[in-house]
Amino acid sequence: MAAATLRAPAASRPLAGARAAAPRPRAARRAAAAAAAAPPPSRAEFKAGVKAAAAPSLGLFLQANSLLISEHLASLRVFDWLLVDLQHSAAAPPQLEATLAALAARACPALVRVRGPDDLAGIQQAADLGAFGVMVPTVRSAADARAAVQAAFYAPLGARSIGLPCRAAMGRDAAAYLREANDEILLILQCETPECFRDLEEILAVPGVDAIMMGPFDLTAALGLHARAPGGFPGGFASPEYAAACARVVGACRAAGVAAGTFTPSDAAPGVGAPAALVEMGFTLLGVGADVGLLDAGVARQAERLAAARRARCRRRSKAGGCVVTTRV
Repeated sequence: MAAATLRAPAASRPLAGARAAAPRPRAARRAAAAAAAAPPPSRAEFKAGVKAAAAPSLGLFLQANSLLISEHLASLRVFDWLLVDLQHSAAAPPQLEATLAALAARACPALVRVRGPDDLAGIQQAADLGAFGVMVPTVRSAADARAAVQAAFYAPLGARSIGLPCRAAMGRDAAAYLREANDEILLILQCETPECFRDLEEILAVPGVDAIMMGPFDLTAALGLHARAPGGFPGGFASPEYAAACARVVGACRAAGVAAGTFTPSDAAPGVGAPAALVEMGFTLLGVGADVGLLDAGVARQAERLAAARRARCRRRSKAGGCVVTTRV
């Protein structure tokens, strides 16, 4: 479908101004405590939950390539999952094993984004190392989808090579693991190319595809939405065409019985939409930022406080003639 033919449905509206109400600190603490007390899901339970789409599944991308940061975020039990990003980060396959082990030690479901649909070895390695799921970016065709399925799943669904023992099989005999493995790995394909957007229904028809994750930055750029918007990027997110693209992805996924997902930055800017607004549109698998984005947002808030301190005026003078700052920051 060409970008020019997109039309927003009557109920759709741009998400540029959408913002969720800030949670009350006490309620947030209660929610975090409840999450910490709940037993972690098994791989099979996690996959079934995402596919059922009965409740939003909210996670964070790990791009800092820091074991300390990854384990700390996992220990907070704020996110439903953490994703090790091998596409847009400093992380590399040699660090993957250690990061997945750190997240497993904190009972945190871990996903892995590989480098593309041709990274078949990366898909299999992530599965062998115990990832709860694999995300495949830049998918362009049903052939790409079938190749990802072949790498992620054992026969008869796929053709994943059997290499035992592996971390994912620990605690089970080989026969039990091979019977259960296909129900324990979530396969997520990213819709972020014009070809994938155009042929989405054909891609969704490939057996083994569990979820679609819309790539809003790449997709809107590829469809020319920012180029046509006044001022360029990120103006395309305020367009009716962006709302229509979201509605098309959600609708196609619902019709195919596949979970619909998307990504929004840690501060829900520039204009992609706040998590609550995206859930209301029908997305149930949300990447709600990245560790580096949280650092960025935190430093920006601290910079405001420091700027206030630098602007503070002397309220009175000490006997020694020095300035005594009484402004509270």
